[in-house]
Amino acid sequence: MVSQQALSRRIMSENPLNLIDAGAYGNGVDDDSVYIQKAVDSGSNRIYLPAHRKFLINQSIYIKKPVVIYGGGEIIIDWDKLGYTKSAFIVLANNTKFNNLLFSTVTVPKVLKEYKNTFVLDFFADNCMVAQCESLRGHPNFCRSSKKNASFNFIKNKGYGMVSGQSQDSIDHNFCIIHDGQKGLIDENYAENWGNMILLRLSSNQFTISNNVAKSCGNHLIYISSGNNNKILKNKAYGLYTDIKVRGNYNVIKGNSIDGGILGVTNAIVDYNNTGYGVIRVDIIDNIIKASSVRAKDLVFYVKNRKNYNSRVNIINVIGNELYLDGKFSSGLMVYFDYVKNLNILNNSISVVEGGSLKVAFLVVSSSRGMLKYEKFKTVTVSNNTISQCEKFIDSNFDIEDFIVNKNDYKIKKVN
Repeated sequence: MVSQQALSRRIMSENPLNLIDAGAYGNGVDDDSVYIQKAVDSGSNRIYLPAHRKFLINQSIYIKKPVVIYGGGEIIIDWDKLGYTKSAFIVLANNTKFNNLLFSTVTVPKVLKEYKNTFVLDFFADNCMVAQCESLRGHPNFCRSSKKNASFNFIKNKGYGMVSGQSQDSIDHNFCIIHDGQKGLIDENYAENWGNMILLRLSSNQFTISNNVAKSCGNHLIYISSGNNNKILKNKAYGLYTDIKVRGNYNVIKGNSIDGGILGVTNAIVDYNNTGYGVIRVDIIDNIIKASSVRAKDLVFYVKNRKNYNSRVNIINVIGNELYLDGKFSSGLMVYFDYVKNLNILNNSISVVEGGSLKVAFLVVSSSRGMLKYEKFKTVTVSNNTISQCEKFIDSNFDIEDFIVNKNDYKIKKVN
């Protein structure tokens, strides 16, 4: 162990502080919580955890000064001793970053719902980042950013969860959650067997969520419970139940691929839900969906206004999507609003496997609940779509001022 004087000189230099030099055991057996806490309190702006060393913690680490923690080392969390009331790392300092670290556990929590507010990395700060980190099986939740209007970046991380399929545990088992965030990049992450891969809650705006891959996640690939001007681009999901669910305005869902989704709790693969009165734009473009269903009420794209809201919408674009359906579906696209100025359904293809059924390819209906009865779409264009089979091509329950339907190729097939 180095002397305090030598340690002080190291801190004041430009070199990173090696956690072994700070006194940590790094053997994965003896508790290193005190040494990690001293290191982050020391004033060093970079803390190095050497590869092939294991650092055990059984107490929460509070980060109150900006720091970069990196190096390839493994952090082992003892959740039995830490308990389910506190996260492992509680970050209170802006500009804190975790890079190239492995997070593992001593034991696996038996009841995940008791740990629903417990995270490996818990940020209450602005302009923070987690990059190239890996979370092994055994953590209740991995990462959360909770400061209002904070920027947050989550890039090239891997996470292995503990659930497959839908259950109460899957709802409370999350790879990355952002509350009330403002701007950030969530890119090139991989998640397997979590309940949810990415959640944006409260009002999280101007995030780019791109090139992420989820496998066998129980609920959502991406769920934005409230947010505006977010871009959901080129994400992929494989396995049971996974979907994309968005609530907000001016969000773009483009170039995503869902393969093998089986509809469970929700009844739509892509669910876009408006949350306000204002003029909005909805873009669902160039997505590839392969889905299975055993319930006749299920559908693929669901664009709607929130219950008891009457929303005037400027434009909805559903363009260039490819749907491959196995089973019984009520519709490929259901638009459920009171008023839309322009609805464009263009260049989409829907393929229904032999033995499957599609009741209505495109369904446009009023959502009025007796408040303000607009019950009107101005211009609806349905053009250049290809449907292998459906019982009805398009259906609507109210008048459309300018209804353009042309150059579509579809086969009507009645199902007894």
